[in-house]
Amino acid sequence: MIKKTIRKGKTDVYELTNREEWKEIERDSELEAEREKVKASLSKLEEKDAEFPDFCFPDYNSLGVQK
Repeated sequence: MIKKTIRKGKTDVYELTNREEWKEIERDSELEAEREKVKASLSKLEEKDAEFPDFCFPDYNSLGVQK
């Protein structure tokens, strides 16, 4: 998607290639299987988060703590 065009001094210059030159996205079964594993792991984490309420910080004013 990006190619180096010219070098001017110590600075490299880059430009976007034409969309026709872009590589096609490879969609193979291994990649899809890994996506499913990640989705399953995330859903398990979300279930655990739903089981336990968020930790709440104490109200320091009610404890008599001064800032």
